[in-house]
Amino acid sequence: MATQAMLVITDTETLAAFCARCAEHPYVTVDTEFLRERTYWPQLCLAQVAYPGDEDCAALIDPIAGADMDLAPLFELMKNSSVVKVFHAARQDLEIFWKLGDLIPTPLFDTQVAAMVCGYGDQVGYETLVRKICKEGLDKSSRFTDWARRPLSEKQLDYALADVTHLRQIYEVLEARLNRTGRAACARAARARARRARRASAGTDCGVTHSFCDLSSYSWPGTARVL
Repeated sequence: MATQAMLVITDTETLAAFCARCAEHPYVTVDTEFLRERTYWPQLCLAQVAYPGDEDCAALIDPIAGADMDLAPLFELMKNSSVVKVFHAARQDLEIFWKLGDLIPTPLFDTQVAAMVCGYGDQVGYETLVRKICKEGLDKSSRFTDWARRPLSEKQLDYALADVTHLRQIYEVLEARLNRTGRAACARAARARARRARRASAGTDCGVTHSFCDLSSYSWPGTARVL
């Protein structure tokens, strides 16, 4: 526990309890910090998860400080079909879950794709959405942290946590806008275009038949979910 409002999880029991609380909500926001400069597969250094609520409804899952921690409760949450998993620019995060847990989180909502459909531009960054939707700024001074080093400073942990706490409001605003404007059909078209583009680029990471950016399996609230 780093501060009163920041839960850092390093043991299986605490992780299981947190994931159980997450499973009681309609969605969770998810991000990961990783290293891949020296390895073919990304090394998971930190996983951030938040559910609807205030700052206390979020946690940093640290598999390095908790080397004996079993990530099975997190993987079960990622497979829970009753909980939407919200990512921003999900491709590399999904690669980690495929490699470590042999799963692709479902149902899944990618705010970068949703933002494109809602008119924020192609491949819009998370910082831009925080500024435009949440009307807040992000401290990016910890952007190039070596996430494998321990201990992490409180400033670095705050930076990592912000990647999922603001994402809750972004998700809710984009979901409402998609439903209000009837742009679900546009979202489906975007998924189809992404699927064709990824197949054309022969992205077959991890031996699966679809790539991690294949949005054909993404779920858009307000439309039929493809699980």
